[in-house]
Amino acid sequence: MTALSRQFPELSVGLEGIKQRIRAFGKLVSVALSPYSLVMRFLKGLPKPVCVVLMLFGVLVITGTWILLRNQREAQSIRQRYEVFWKALNDEDEAVTEALMARVADGSGFVNLEWIRNYGGPLDEKSRVQVSGSTAWVVPYPIYHFGVLPGGDCIAAIKVDGEWFFTGRITID
Repeated sequence: MTALSRQFPELSVGLEGIKQRIRAFGKLVSVALSPYSLVMRFLKGLPKPVCVVLMLFGVLVITGTWILLRNQREAQSIRQRYEVFWKALNDEDEAVTEALMARVADGSGFVNLEWIRNYGGPLDEKSRVQVSGSTAWVVPYPIYHFGVLPGGDCIAAIKVDGEWFFTGRITID
């Protein structure tokens, strides 16, 4: 033991002691910064009803974000299929148009493509695709009633076996 280590015994820990202290500090930091411990420290001083409301709000935000992101991916897929459908419709390519059309659910099989030409249109940055479960609506020219209520002529699409097809149904607004 040197004079320095006698004067400052904490310096004489050695290499193994330093490694142990670094590991202990790392564990302390990882536990202190874990999301669970941060949330629990925040909620610790609050009344229980407030904690429950905050936790439910957090769950709703996370669930809503997941649903929106999932619908955004679906909307991008539908947008791409609609662009191919619109190009085939204008080029009068019946094979591609039929491949992207679903058979009408009522069994008639009749779809008036002229109506889709009249009320549809090419998509731009303002166009909307609304997804709800296995049904979607493409709105090529969106409008807003009273400046806030979304509207516009819609072309319906359905999801069949993981792929989107246009039904030929149009909602005129």
